[in-house]
Amino acid sequence: MKEKIKMPISFHGNYVVSVTEGDEKKQGRCQKLFIKALPGDKTVESVGTEGIQKYRITYFDFGCRYLLNGILVENEEDHVSFESAGRIYRFSSVPVSKD
Repeated sequence: MKEKIKMPISFHGNYVVSVTEGDEKKQGRCQKLFIKALPGDKTVESVGTEGIQKYRITYFDFGCRYLLNGILVENEEDHVSFESAGRIYRFSSVPVSKD
């Protein structure tokens, strides 16, 4: 079942990306975030996870394109998280500074 991503995503937006693997956490910024639900035949088929929707996440960081397939973990209006290859990728909007 496709779940709509609640966080607003803009083509020209800047986002904070946090990558967590075990106890290690790295944080950076990214641009041009795209999130697309994969067709039904690309769902997870491992034991206990049948029918879970997978997503393709694409983002850019300093001109480098990152592409991953993941399972939706959190879906909130201020952030969205995916699990891929044993890592948790959390995307959130960059706070706008008020000068």
